Amino acid sequence: SRELTVDGYERTFQSNHLGHFVLTAKLFPFLSRGGAKVINVSSSAANIAAPGLDMENLNGEKSYGAWPSYGLSKLANILFTNELQKKAE
Repeated sequence: SRELTVDGYERTFQSNHLGHFVLTAKLFPFLSRGGAKVINVSSSAANIAAPGLDMENLNGEKSYGAWPSYGLSKLANILFTNELQKKAE
């Protein structure tokens, strides 16, 4: 069943994506100075999130499933990493 954290986010999405996003965002100004690399791990479970990232359902408000939520978090990892790479170039 869908669970929200004390912060109000769907538990799987917060654990698998938002935590990494916030940490990377906080560290990025320091990392970008020295040519450091950020490595994010995802999985083929991102394909479960098809047809893509539904920005209106990140918290599973409209529909929720444990696997689709996991897939969404992994897709968010990939999209975030791609954007981070663009900003670093």
